[in-house]
Amino acid sequence: MRRLLQEGVPATVLHQDHSATNNTQMVVAETVTNFITVIDSLKLNIRTVDELTIAMVDLMASLNRTAGMPDDFAPKLKVHQWVSLLNSMAATDEISEDQARQLELDMNTSYSTYFASLNKQ
Repeated sequence: MRRLLQEGVPATVLHQDHSATNNTQMVVAETVTNFITVIDSLKLNIRTVDELTIAMVDLMASLNRTAGMPDDFAPKLKVHQWVSLLNSMAATDEISEDQARQLELDMNTSYSTYFASLNKQ
């Protein structure tokens, strides 16, 4: 109940989905695409919560489908933190310039960490 009411995200998005067979290459490509989408949205000055939330939830879902990524993997935690923050705001709200800069930094750092982790698998 807390997850749905406070965070606004179902468990299937928060936790790795083991029910379906994963095509690793496809999931990695999807995750990279989702990182780039979020980062590009911020560079294009998209600040509305509804637009950012959709991209961030897609990113969180693809991160969770990446095989071998532990639940405490830093990029997963950072994306979850931002999704929770965005879900606490109204759809018509906009994040501030400071929040946008922090989100962009967090996503660039998370992308780098994710990409580096692929070499270790």
